[in-house]
Amino acid sequence: MPRFLWQRLRGTRVLAGATMVILAILFLGLWLHMRGSVRLGALSSFIGRFSPRGIMLLLVLCLSGPWLVLLAMRWQLKRVIRSIWDGRCDNCTNCGYRLGGLPLQHTCPECGAEYTIEEVRNEWHRWCDDGGPG
Repeated sequence: MPRFLWQRLRGTRVLAGATMVILAILFLGLWLHMRGSVRLGALSSFIGRFSPRGIMLLLVLCLSGPWLVLLAMRWQLKRVIRSIWDGRCDNCTNCGYRLGGLPLQHTCPECGAEYTIEEVRNEWHRWCDDGGPG
């Protein structure tokens, strides 16, 4: 994956990781609470406020939450890729700056990387042909 795409998805990656950790802790607390084997203080009193139907809803959320976050990441990646293809694949592979209208061989004004527009387009096509956007 080109470096700028990985950096662009950083906020979503952090959110995904935090969501998965929180949901894993909640799932573990629910499981232990339902077994009745361990009382976890504040977590048990929080879970104890829910009806059995509410506990089942929380379990479904814990199991489906990570998939929803991954779908959001995939949607954001596809949106970025679509914007790259709409720009005729002339975005810098180092920082994502749109190189359209600049000389065919130059340095990127954003990051200073040297490029030829043909190499940039070939690299984007190669990445997308390898299944880059999913």
